[in-house]
Amino acid sequence: RDVYKRQVVFRGWLPDTNTLTLITDQRSAKVTDIAAHPWAEACWYFTDTREQFRLAGSIQVITAEANPTLLQARQNSWEALSDNARQQFYWPHPAQPRTAEADFSSKEIQATPPAEFCLVLLEPDQVDHLELRGEPQNRTLYNHQPDGTWQVRAVNP
Repeated sequence: RDVYKRQVVFRGWLPDTNTLTLITDQRSAKVTDIAAHPWAEACWYFTDTREQFRLAGSIQVITAEANPTLLQARQNSWEALSDNARQQFYWPHPAQPRTAEADFSSKEIQATPPAEFCLVLLEPDQVDHLELRGEPQNRTLYNHQPDGTWQVRAVNP
């Protein structure tokens, strides 16, 4: 697999699922990368408990043309953002050269997200959980099965 490293902010879980929610700008390179390679991995390390989680699975971008259920999830994500975070979706094209004419002034935030606002969903089908506390350390692999269950295997760290 080609590897595209992207830093994103975890925004929560899609209700009643194991699906992570993220957001991005429709104009960003992430959208093109996801279309070409709809697979991703999210990693967390918790210093207090010394645990590492790696969640891997399919990823999709939810635009203004999604089905009604996903449009509602997109709307909910928009509403959960601060006004400052929403303002960024009205700014000039991300990662383009900054010009003197670039307009970063505050715009009226609409109740409906602009077309540039995308919800991103990562649906894990593999989880690698490493517990660094203890001697020896513990590592557990979880694999989502076609019947909806999870296969759980304790493996060497």
